[in-house]
Amino acid sequence: MTKGKPISEDLRWAIVRMHTLGIHVERIAQYTDISKRQVYRVVNYFVTTGNVLPANQRKKTGRTRHLTTQDIAFLHGSLDQSCDKYLEELQLGLEETCGRSVSLSTIWRALKRSGYTMVKITRVAAERSVVKRAQFKYRTGLLYSPWQLVFVDESSCDRRTSYRGFAWAIKGQRAVRKAFFIRGKRILEGSFTTETFIDFIDGLLDQMNPFPGPNSVIVMDNCRIHKSQRRLPLSSLLRSPVTSPACAPSTSSMDGRLRRLTTPFSSASSAPLNAGT
Repeated sequence: MTKGKPISEDLRWAIVRMHTLGIHVERIAQYTDISKRQVYRVVNYFVTTGNVLPANQRKKTGRTRHLTTQDIAFLHGSLDQSCDKYLEELQLGLEETCGRSVSLSTIWRALKRSGYTMVKITRVAAERSVVKRAQFKYRTGLLYSPWQLVFVDESSCDRRTSYRGFAWAIKGQRAVRKAFFIRGKRILEGSFTTETFIDFIDGLLDQMNPFPGPNSVIVMDNCRIHKSQRRLPLSSLLRSPVTSPACAPSTSSMDGRLRRLTTPFSSASSAPLNAGT
């Protein structure tokens, strides 16, 4: 072999295979027309790394990526800053900041390879205070026991509340079931007001016990209708910090429990209820 000419990848693998079969290095050098020193180098590199070529000399498979590592890092940083950006906004940011002009599908594939996917957004109130939440949890845990707490909240409920959002179906087919499109008559017509909420609390007090007995502390959120000038004969009342649903009952979790406790195929084929608006 001409001195200084690189050894091809196929020849390197042939050297490794011959060495594995027990052929002496001198014979391998004669068969391949390369020096014994080069044979030793190829064999030693294979034993050390498990490959015959350095990473920078191997043949690359597939198309070259349009986005570099810095471009991908820019996309990740943009989504960390604002996770609800559209692909068009990411495309414009790449072009203005990184000078990279690519298609929307290229950005989508890059995000998918990075593990990103579109999910339903969870909104967290900007008014939420971490300090007030911590103070509320500390005070509640310090002064009260779990069996003393009664959580209170209001929620609308009609015959559509029990409808489930997901169902099983063969791939490519729709999951169809009959359902009412008119919500029907609510348990309480109209929206909750301070007066209707106070009336509910008056009825709840009949089931409460004097403090510090069980079920003696009412916990509610900081909704406007929960604040009234009317003095209630409560032994103990706690209000969670503003916009802190984790410290009070969650309406969505209550609706989910109603869906689980309701028969899936109830009422759609039975006599209609009184329709309401």
